[in-house]
Amino acid sequence: MHDLIGQIAKAKPTWNGLDMDADDWKHLLVASHAKATRDAPIRLVPCLDGDGLVQLVERTSRMNKSRAASFITYIEAWAATNGITLKRYDDQA
Repeated sequence: MHDLIGQIAKAKPTWNGLDMDADDWKHLLVASHAKATRDAPIRLVPCLDGDGLVQLVERTSRMNKSRAASFITYIEAWAATNGITLKRYDDQA
């Protein structure tokens, strides 16, 4: 999944007018997948200084195999819908 996210970052799509790196894309994709599947809670909490909000979502390191597979499918579908061609790890040999 990290390779796929890295490929999205290298394609340099902008989102909401922002240029984003792989970490940004990972956070956005994890949160979007959680919202789409409704399988993981999304929580908004105030920043520690009280100015703004932070979104707390699931961690990929804690995903089980079926959840990770669902996330990879979500990444691939999002990329295809947005004109980004991804190579799967097994296709890169």
